[in-house]
Amino acid sequence: NGCTLDTKYLRLRPNQDPPSFTWVTEKGLGKTSAANHFPNSEGIAFHDGKLSFVSKTKKKMFTLDLDEKTYEWEKTGLKFRGKGSFKGQPDQTLDDPDSNYMYFTEEDDIGV
Repeated sequence: NGCTLDTKYLRLRPNQDPPSFTWVTEKGLGKTSAANHFPNSEGIAFHDGKLSFVSKTKKKMFTLDLDEKTYEWEKTGLKFRGKGSFKGQPDQTLDDPDSNYMYFTEEDDIGV
């Protein structure tokens, strides 16, 4: 008679070494984690067991290792994938099978 779906929420645990995450059923814990660590998130990509998304407000891209339950984050302009940086906000990620990740920006004042 169909399938049963369980909704779970992402909870980052940045104070662990290495930083880890868990999936929780409590919506309040997920909302608190999102508000503290990855507000205004969008753009999701999955590749080789890793899930990436962008927090526009924090100007960070998070990459979750779904097998290890750990994560890394990259702030724009530092060690960002491809050594790129941007003056505008990070917006979305895209995984292209023929290349590495691609990320988009918005609100930039330079011409391309």
